Amino acid sequence: MKWPHIAIFIAVIIGIVALGMNSQNEFEREQIENSTPIEVAIDKDPIHSQITGNMYRNTKYGFRIKFPKGWNISPGDGIHIVQKATSGLESIMISVNQFESKNGTLFSIEDLTGGLQSAVDEFNQNSRPVTFYEETTLDNLPAYMIEYSTSYKNLDQEADITQLQFIVLKDNIIYTISAGTLTSRYEEMKEEFMKSISTFVVEGK
Repeated sequence: MKWPHIAIFIAVIIGIVALGMNSQNEFEREQIENSTPIEVAIDKDPIHSQITGNMYRNTKYGFRIKFPKGWNISPGDGIHIVQKATSGLESIMISVNQFESKNGTLFSIEDLTGGLQSAVDEFNQNSRPVTFYEETTLDNLPAYMIEYSTSYKNLDQEADITQLQFIVLKDNIIYTISAGTLTSRYEEMKEEFMKSISTFVVEGK
């Protein structure tokens, strides 16, 4: 006669445990959702750009860089390239990707890129073979340096290009500085690229 009561008791305990597990799972789901990176649209309004000689400053995203002297400085193409400088076949471009979360999480560079090896694998998978890469710093901020080659095709023209790219993170903003030229000219231009990239500063740190 006691077995039905024991069965009911066990069922109640199981129900309480299941309810607790569901509540915990729901809490964990909310935590993950609230801390998930959400990409923010980039504001390329010229009002945020200041050019003094070869110095470019962006007041929206709080950075500055000195492009090589004599290069043409102009707004970037595409939705993420906020500014670029060009001289003949050479170019240096600054891209911005901004992220936020519902609970204000500050993400690491690994959170937003999947890590350096993941970034390198993506380059290789997209027919941009990486020739060199390393974890480094730029303006004392965590950064990845990636050097890769690719082919450029435009109508009946084709050329081999080598790019040097620094990926830098500060306050959920990824700054990507890309410098490139024809592969045949890359070693000649690399020092000039590095000189310009080394002047990149995130202001107000």
